[in-house]
Amino acid sequence: GLVDSLDPDCADAVDDLEGPPPPPLRIDDVLWSDGGGDGTWSPGESITITANLYNDGAVNYVAPVGGVLSVDNSSVVVLVSQSWLNSLFTGTSDALSFTANALASIPTGTLITFTIDPSTPTCESTGLDCPDPNPYTLGVPLN
Repeated sequence: GLVDSLDPDCADAVDDLEGPPPPPLRIDDVLWSDGGGDGTWSPGESITITANLYNDGAVNYVAPVGGVLSVDNSSVVVLVSQSWLNSLFTGTSDALSFTANALASIPTGTLITFTIDPSTPTCESTGLDCPDPNPYTLGVPLN
């Protein structure tokens, strides 16, 4: 309802953006594969999650940037929880990879929810210079 010169989501009077800009870092193209290679994640088996990190912003990351994986179930052990890139320039993307293992005691049929957050090592250690929050959530059933 605001005209462009008064709309806080518009950069200037000719900006036709009708909402806030997308977060500069985005996780997408998320895939998973099971350790057995049969396309089914079973209790006691590992899982590899791959994703692309996109830099949709106007700032080049010339220091490490990447993603951090978390899980909603304490019976899943995350073996590789952080994946870092040396740099990520605006308009580009690069691959991230994470690994987790489901304990044998998890019942089949349990839905495990993973979350991948764009991050930097500085953010992880100090909470400073963190990218805009823009988590990607992936649910994987145990069969």
